[in-house]
Amino acid sequence: MSSRPPEHAELSELLRQSLDRKLSEAENLRLAKAMEANDWLRKELVTLQTLRNVLTQLHPAPNPVFTANVLQSLREEQQFLRPLIVQWRSVAAAACIALLLGLGLIYNSSGNLESEAILGLEQMELDDVYAFDE
Repeated sequence: MSSRPPEHAELSELLRQSLDRKLSEAENLRLAKAMEANDWLRKELVTLQTLRNVLTQLHPAPNPVFTANVLQSLREEQQFLRPLIVQWRSVAAAACIALLLGLGLIYNSSGNLESEAILGLEQMELDDVYAFDE
C-alpha cells in the first residue's frame, strides 16, 4: 500500500474544490502549474469530470405506486389520529372538571389552597410521621 505525498493530497483537494467553487488567483496559478507538471493530476481531472457527468445524467424513474403508497399511509395515519383528537377534548375537559372539584373539596375542608393542604400534610400529626417512617 503506497501512500501519496502530502503535496499530492493537497493538489487533489484543490482540484476537487476547483470543480465546486471559484478559486483565488494564487490557487488558480498553483493548480495550473501543477496540471502542467503532473500527468496524474490531469488524469484525475478527467476522471472527476466523467464522474460528475455520469452522476448528473442519473434520474430515478418516477414510480406512481410509491407516491400512492405514501399518500395512503398518510390518510391511514390521519384516520387513526382523528378519533384520538376528538376524544382528547373530552378527556381534557373531564380532567379540568375533576381538578376543580378536587381543589374545591380541599378548600372547603381546610380553608386554603397551600401546598400543605393539597398534600394533606396540614392535618398530619408528629406520630403520623413516625408511623410512615417505620
